[in-house]
Amino acid sequence: MGAKSSTLQGDDPGEGLVKFLSGEEIDQASIKNLLKFKVRPVRSLAEEKAFASVCDYIKENTNQQLEENVGVLMEILADFDVSTNTSSDEIWFVHNGLFLVKWLFSTYPELIGDIIVRNFEAQKMFFSLLVNIITKIEVTDESYHLVLEATDILTIVSYSTNHLEVL
Repeated sequence: MGAKSSTLQGDDPGEGLVKFLSGEEIDQASIKNLLKFKVRPVRSLAEEKAFASVCDYIKENTNQQLEENVGVLMEILADFDVSTNTSSDEIWFVHNGLFLVKWLFSTYPELIGDIIVRNFEAQKMFFSLLVNIITKIEVTDESYHLVLEATDILTIVSYSTNHLEVL
């Protein structure tokens, strides 16, 4: 996690996040509610270390059965149309989802292969979304982090699966 990392602020997603990570089946509405948190860039080395510590704590203290829930999350995000969904709220919703996926893939790289295999169709649509974000969205102050998260996810997946091609 370098200077480009993000951190959660505001309401603690708490119970919903634990349910998501532990593999308890949760519906799309609950996952969408989970994405209502606020994200801002890490501003100091201390914040970066604190964020990494929280990630490690969550990983060590949850039953990591999240493959199916990540598949649902990817399906929700894959419905985003980069050419028509351009309101600030829509962009932040997708950004939060991409941030969560990036955080999950960074924290659980050993599960990426299983996530892709179990959710093959969802991951194809999701990765197509990421490519569309990178290639079709004009980079502005509002869209910069969306493009950054999409790029980071593709990078993490390609390194974790030892494949340069993810589509």
